[in-house]
Amino acid sequence: MQATVGKLEAQYTALKTRHKLTARLPVHVVTYERSRTPEEPAFGERLLIGEGGFLRPHSHEYHELTLCLEDGGIHDTRAGSTPVRRGLIIACAPGEAHAFRLSGQKGRGRAIVCDYLAEWLYPDLRPMLDEPEFVSLFLHNAAFAETCRAEIPQWHVDDETIDACMHELRDTVLEYERGEPSHSFMRSCLRKAMIQLYRAYKANAAPGHPLKTEPAVRAALARIEDCILQCTPFQMSTLAEELELSPEYFSKVFKDATGSSPMDYYQYQRLQRACSSLLATRRSVTEIAQSLGYCDAAHFCNVFRRILGTTPTEYRRSFGC
Repeated sequence: MQATVGKLEAQYTALKTRHKLTARLPVHVVTYERSRTPEEPAFGERLLIGEGGFLRPHSHEYHELTLCLEDGGIHDTRAGSTPVRRGLIIACAPGEAHAFRLSGQKGRGRAIVCDYLAEWLYPDLRPMLDEPEFVSLFLHNAAFAETCRAEIPQWHVDDETIDACMHELRDTVLEYERGEPSHSFMRSCLRKAMIQLYRAYKANAAPGHPLKTEPAVRAALARIEDCILQCTPFQMSTLAEELELSPEYFSKVFKDATGSSPMDYYQYQRLQRACSSLLATRRSVTEIAQSLGYCDAAHFCNVFRRILGTTPTEYRRSFGC
């Protein structure tokens, strides 16, 4: 499978099954390095970087958060090449291609990589709607499916933030190595690490973030989440009237910010909530369809397959449920 992002073409797609992401373990932490160094502590699984210090251009089926611990190498994206330095943070969404070139560089290129399923991490977006940049950084594909970010977010953090994040990732690994890990605990650890990284991003990122935050858009996002939670229809025209905007202008502002029309976004978020239920519960497909306001399970399955490319049953089975 190949994906093209700008001028950088992914030579392969990293699959969630290969990286051990399942309903039981929806987060996976890996320590990457160029050479084995037993004296250095590792987080989670320990893997060697590819032959010659290369990680070929690739994309992912999942979200990936990388914390670089040493200088040395180049990170390639559609926007260009960035020197790898200690404290470099990289936040990739599914389908975004990138690569590392570490050959000939000093250092081992050690990095902690955290792979996670967005539909597990934040099944409810409402707590994050006041910080849409946070959503776009760490949950972009899950929240804004139709948009293509101009570039993969990259920013630097200081040693204090590195230590704080490593502490949370260490606790995440210790928890999922238990026989019956607590998903609430693992979510809390990963969220805390992300909040630390987000604060550094806000302090250091260049202006002009691609996700706009007009009040009308924030109001629509909140209303859609409420409609999904309350299992009530979302009426775009009603909300546009409340905001004293024409439906045409409201739809344009919303699409500029999210890449989708309000109704398409509503439909997509209903399915994200369905995915969360399929992962976290044993509820039947019919029960999930009813809880989200679909007229029947057949209609729900048709919409699920049309938008996500698989059926609810196949989706659940792919995560070992």
